[in-house]
Amino acid sequence: MSCGFDAQAMNLIVLYKDSTLRDHDSRRVLVFDLNTQKQFGDSIITDEHYRGRFRSDLFLLIDGHIYFNNEVYKVRYDIMKETRSQNISQGQFIDPYNEILDLTPSESVRSDTPMISIANHRQLYIINNQRQQ
Repeated sequence: MSCGFDAQAMNLIVLYKDSTLRDHDSRRVLVFDLNTQKQFGDSIITDEHYRGRFRSDLFLLIDGHIYFNNEVYKVRYDIMKETRSQNISQGQFIDPYNEILDLTPSESVRSDTPMISIANHRQLYIINNQRQQ
C-alpha cells in the first residue's frame, strides 16, 4: 500500500492491492477528502506506468497534480466530486502531461524533484546533463 497527501486540497490518495480484482497486477486507488472525512473517488489502475509511479512514492502531490520527473498527472478531483461515481476509469481519473520541460537528449530530471517551496509558491527542478559530468 502507498499513499499521497495533498496538503493544499486536503485529500489523501491511497493505492492498495484489492484481492477481488481478476488482474492480480491491478491496484485500486481511493481518494478521501480529509475535511469531510468522506471518500469521493474510486478507480482501478491497470496501467503499469501509473501503478509504478504511485508505488514508487517518489512523487509530489500538490493541489491535484502529481509531479514525477518530467511528467505531471492531473488527478481529476472535479470529475470525481461531481459524479460521485465509483469505479471510474483511470482515463477519467488521470490526465497525463509528458515532457513538461524542454530538455535536450543529454538532459534528464533528477528523480526526487521537483522540490517545493510552499512559502514562495515555487518548484525547483534539478536537471542532470550527461555532457557536463
